[in-house]
Amino acid sequence: MKVLIVEDDSLLVKMYSTKLQSLGVEVVIAEDGETAVQLVKSAKPDFVLLDIMLPKLSGLDALKLIRQSAGGKKLPVIILSNLSNEKEKKEAEALQVKDYLVKADHTPSQVVAKIQQHLKLT
Repeated sequence: MKVLIVEDDSLLVKMYSTKLQSLGVEVVIAEDGETAVQLVKSAKPDFVLLDIMLPKLSGLDALKLIRQSAGGKKLPVIILSNLSNEKEKKEAEALQVKDYLVKADHTPSQVVAKIQQHLKLT
């Protein structure tokens, strides 16, 4: 199982990746939206944890490009946002995300638990 973490906060990346790796999950990391789009094609992850506010290309813009690619049409994605923004949330839902999580409302353990639920990891 392989999860792509797209996040520019290195502390959060470390926390998410450490927790996922302890579950036996392979972790691939992108710090910006452009790299995320490339890694979906090359690394072929099973799941994506995607921050909205990213350098170079926003999370939502990256997700639009991912959805247009062959391997990204049905790829499960959880969106992370710093703010609860209804417009962003509706746009994310239109792009068929599995979940839209506000960082302030979820600890890294809770975020990883959501990934586990979607991947059926125990």
